[in-house]
Amino acid sequence: MKILISSIIFVIIAITSFAYSANIKCPEVSESSEAVLLPNPKNCSQYYHCDAGEPILKECPHKLHFNPKLLVCDFPNRAKCKLQ
Repeated sequence: MKILISSIIFVIIAITSFAYSANIKCPEVSESSEAVLLPNPKNCSQYYHCDAGEPILKECPHKLHFNPKLLVCDFPNRAKCKLQ
C-alpha cells in the first residue's frame, strides 16, 4: 500500500512539474558547455536546468531562493526574487 501511495505522489509531482515547464522555453542547443539555468516565475525556490533544450525543474535546498544573476541557490535577501 505504501508503494502505491508513493507511486501516486510521484506521478502527481511529475505531472505538475511538466505542466510548469511547458511554459518555459529553453534556448536552442548550442555547442557551448555552459549550463543554462532559468528562474521559475511562479516559485522563488525553484529553477529550470535546460538539458538538450528541455527544461528540467530543480529545487533549491531548504529556505534558499534561486539567484538569476549568479545562477545559484542563495539566501532570499541576496536572490531578491520577484514573482511574475
